[in-house]
Amino acid sequence: MESLRKKGEVFASKMTSDETRARVRTSTQRAGNFIGDVLRAFGKFIAAIFGLAITAGSIAVLVGLTIAIFSGIGVFKFAVPHAVTNMVLTDSQLYWLVAGGILAIGIPFTLLLLNGLKILFKVKLNLRMIGAVMGGLWLVGIVICIITGMGIASEYKRSATVKEISTLIPMASERIYIRALQGAYDEQDSHNDFFDDLFLLDDEADSVQNRMVRLDIEQSENDSMYLVAIHYSRGKSYEHAKELAAEINYSYSVTDSVMVLPNYFHLSTASKYRGQNVKLILKLPTGKAMILDKSLGGMLDDVDNISDTYDWDMLGHEWKMTSEGLECQNCSDEPKRRTFRKETTVNIDSTGVHIHSEPSSNY
Repeated sequence: MESLRKKGEVFASKMTSDETRARVRTSTQRAGNFIGDVLRAFGKFIAAIFGLAITAGSIAVLVGLTIAIFSGIGVFKFAVPHAVTNMVLTDSQLYWLVAGGILAIGIPFTLLLLNGLKILFKVKLNLRMIGAVMGGLWLVGIVICIITGMGIASEYKRSATVKEISTLIPMASERIYIRALQGAYDEQDSHNDFFDDLFLLDDEADSVQNRMVRLDIEQSENDSMYLVAIHYSRGKSYEHAKELAAEINYSYSVTDSVMVLPNYFHLSTASKYRGQNVKLILKLPTGKAMILDKSLGGMLDDVDNISDTYDWDMLGHEWKMTSEGLECQNCSDEPKRRTFRKETTVNIDSTGVHIHSEPSSNY
């Protein structure tokens, strides 16, 4: 027992000695240094990935901005042809937008690019000073874009219409066949369209096709059949809008009992695009019938009829104008009609029972 006690005292003295404590501290420091090295390496890896991401993203945005600028000013074609750009913007608006876009979009991504390069290559850059200067230029770019945008919006603040009424030659037949003349957009496989309305025939064309033509059919006030063409446009003033509306040249043809309505009209690339469109109203006398060809799809503009049939479902059928409105003559299926039901309210009070019914329409 005495020997065991002495061995324990020796072991305890060794464990509490300065040498043992120094060894423990050294081992702990080595473990801590190892963990710290691993965390620092992981942090550098994450920083490198982040720097690479913002560098690549900034370069991509700056390249895209450069392409958009050169495309906009007509150096080369990329997205929107220069002819169409000139129809929407004036030269001064275009150049101010380019300048504002360079400052408002280019500067933030240039700073991101510099930060990415600094992270990746440990470049010593005084980004605080550079950032202060570029921040001021960025604000200038924002102001330029806002002022230019307000100027562009002012080009659309007024609207005007020009109405043309054409009486159609009396036809021997009581039935008229109406079809659409398709534009180049509908005939070509590859579409070169912009703003959903304009279609550029080719790069050298001096005009574009505008596909904003809508057709409505109403009852004539007399025994004559006539077509009302309403030309619409916006502009910076009422006079300017009316002038642009008057420049719209829309023509159609009537041969025997066939009416051909183009689903487009032409706009010169030398004029300005301000939302021009054409609304056609065919005035049909009572007793006159018509067949709506399926080529009119997309042209019908919520045509009213007594069966509440949707525009697309009206195509391919014969419709006759009655005193109550258009009535389908050969619809095989039951047309969609407006139905009515009664809503009943019951009130019970000291004076008795009160029942009130009101019709409510459903579709």
